[in-house]
Amino acid sequence: MEIKSMIKKELNLIIENLSKKYNIDLPDNLNYQLSESKLPDNLNDEKVYYHLATNLAMILTKSFKLNPHELAQILKIELDKSSIIDRVLISKPAFINIKLSNDFLISSLNKTLANSDNFGKAKINNIKINNEFVSVNPTGFLHFGHARGAAYADSLSKILKYQGYDVESEYYINDAGNQIDILAISTFVRYIELLKEKNLSVKKFEMPEDSYRGEDIKIFAKDLFDEFKTEFENEDLNSITKNKKFKDAAIKIALHYIKSDLKIFNVHHDTWFSERSIEKELIEKTIEKMENHVYSKDGALFLKTSEFGDDKDRVLIKSDGSHTYFLPDIAYHNIKASKSDKMIDFWGADHGGYVRRMQIAMKILGRDLDKFSIEIIQLVRLLKNGSEYKMSKRAGTGIFLRDMIELTSVDAVRWFMVSRDINSPLDFDLDLANSKSDENPVYGVQYAFARSNSLLEKSNEEQYNANHILSEKEQKLLMQIFEFPHVLKSIATNYKVNLLAPYLIDLKNIFNSFYAEEKIINSENEASKLALVKLTNIVFSKALKLIGVSTPKRMG
Repeated sequence: MEIKSMIKKELNLIIENLSKKYNIDLPDNLNYQLSESKLPDNLNDEKVYYHLATNLAMILTKSFKLNPHELAQILKIELDKSSIIDRVLISKPAFINIKLSNDFLISSLNKTLANSDNFGKAKINNIKINNEFVSVNPTGFLHFGHARGAAYADSLSKILKYQGYDVESEYYINDAGNQIDILAISTFVRYIELLKEKNLSVKKFEMPEDSYRGEDIKIFAKDLFDEFKTEFENEDLNSITKNKKFKDAAIKIALHYIKSDLKIFNVHHDTWFSERSIEKELIEKTIEKMENHVYSKDGALFLKTSEFGDDKDRVLIKSDGSHTYFLPDIAYHNIKASKSDKMIDFWGADHGGYVRRMQIAMKILGRDLDKFSIEIIQLVRLLKNGSEYKMSKRAGTGIFLRDMIELTSVDAVRWFMVSRDINSPLDFDLDLANSKSDENPVYGVQYAFARSNSLLEKSNEEQYNANHILSEKEQKLLMQIFEFPHVLKSIATNYKVNLLAPYLIDLKNIFNSFYAEEKIINSENEASKLALVKLTNIVFSKALKLIGVSTPKRMG
């Protein structure tokens, strides 16, 4: 049940009737606010808890040709007639503060409990959204820096689905190009080292400077040896890049570990799309569709991106006949656009300069840029023992996602990765993530959930129904609960998953205050209070699951 929607419906009806009465032409979009009342104590002599406030009178003052305060008084008269509103107070300059009736709040609580499975959900809208994220080159384990985009985008997919969208979570496998040759060479050198350890007479190769040197490559080499034994002992650094069997095996092993780590991290992809699967014919058709915006120069093919604001034209096909990464990526995005109504891409901060050219390419192909969103994932800084821990994939000094999960937990990593706007840098404090105190937000929220669960277990109730006038503490908790659908709706609109973490922290704080100051079990109004606890428990559970965090029923 959406309280704000009901109040807005009431307000809109009042405005419609008043506009007819005064022969007023209303604007097409009544863009007014309805939010928590912030009425100062010095303007609230009776210390009444007003639930909501609106700036409607200030928004419509020109349409009605009245000063805001006069219009607010007229609106108050109409609002006072409503059965769901207890009282109305106007505060300067012309805010309308609304206190909802207790009967309405109790009825809303009971109706929400009766239909709790659907609380926060939106109607199925048949809008298809393709959400592509992670898409890390299959050249090693996922490292800690990849966790942010994985947790954030996966949570967004979950929330969008809950909001009625048809979502396809997709991973683009960059399994072609130079980085795969580097993977093959790096893995081959480690593979040869294994053969030498087994006293086999093979030629030793030095690891090239531009190589992957992490412990993950050694693991890949061991897996290759376990499967193929000495099959590749006669290869060298040049021939191994042309050995399809070896390269395919290396990619397969890398993807196995990537998929395994994502599964542990509670991240799901519906589709794994291989760059190799983009056929030459499709590449050629993509070029044909852009034929009015391409030209040849010095044996290379360029896209006229500078015509659309890019700082220079971009190469599609190099003078040696090979294509750049940009060309198959354009073809891939055109494939995604053809099967979805909206596209979302999550890219690392190092791809920020790539955004404009991809948008231009999509525009040239006739795609609506309003339906194509690119979210840039800013860097994560890991703080360990009070100082920054550097991460470098090729040097082998980085920390892998799997190691980070062992140091903390899936819950801690996922929470902190979605707790801040993805467009802002993030500090991950290892000490805070491992703290078993209320200072650690994920621990505090999970503890509050476990506390609500404990209360429900003690009650032995099977049916929950409120029937008593709610105290102010209970009303504040209920109003926070009723914010849940609006938070999800906002996330589904602007993709700001980070809105859910502060919402849960506020819910935790309000619930803990209610728990500390009011007797619940064996109280005079136990049934009503337990109904509120039950709904709080449901919202905790739903919200935590949407961001991939567990819901422990008990905590020590």
